[in-house]
Amino acid sequence: MATLSDPRRRDVYDQVARHGRPITRDEVGEALGMSRSLAAFHLDKLADIGLLDVSFARPPDRPAGRGAGRPSKRYELSDLDVGISIPPRRYDIVGRILARTVDTMGQDRSTDPAATAWETARQEGRRQAETYPEGGSLAAHVTQVLRDSGYAPLADGHYLRLRNCPFHSVADAVPDLVCSLNHGFLTGVLEGLGADATMTAEPVGQRDQGRCCVDIDTGER
Repeated sequence: MATLSDPRRRDVYDQVARHGRPITRDEVGEALGMSRSLAAFHLDKLADIGLLDVSFARPPDRPAGRGAGRPSKRYELSDLDVGISIPPRRYDIVGRILARTVDTMGQDRSTDPAATAWETARQEGRRQAETYPEGGSLAAHVTQVLRDSGYAPLADGHYLRLRNCPFHSVADAVPDLVCSLNHGFLTGVLEGLGADATMTAEPVGQRDQGRCCVDIDTGER
């Protein structure tokens, strides 16, 4: 989509996508180091084509009534189904997992298909995570790998809720299998980053609206 071919506009969209609530142009501008007017320009362009929904509200700590000022314009992701995937789908990942599963079973037909697929997904997750250089906090490292893998993590207490299934279309066809692959892959990611001592991937059952069926327990209490 041409509207998202501008890198800064894509940054603006991604910033909105990382929040689980409507956010203002001031919040976007501050997070991205751009002026309020430039943030508003990109946000309104995204709203014009239906990628963002717009609402108006005052800050929760500001009283209502006269003298309270005008409500702020706020933006959040819309439910528009477009021909691109944002956050991105990662069918390359699930493709490698399924191809390697088929190859393994071709060499040893006595293996259990479900167990083989889960283990293959775990190995793929570990392999991918190990390509990232060390540095920064563990939580930031995990979040970055999850975003790059298409999961759109959102902090919620001691959990990271994964608001996007990178394998969405495949999940529509075989949901139980893909939920298992997600769990195996994320388990491997945590292992590859050395985060498995404190963090765990927890299956939570199938979810609608393209959300992942796994949460990450960060171990922070």
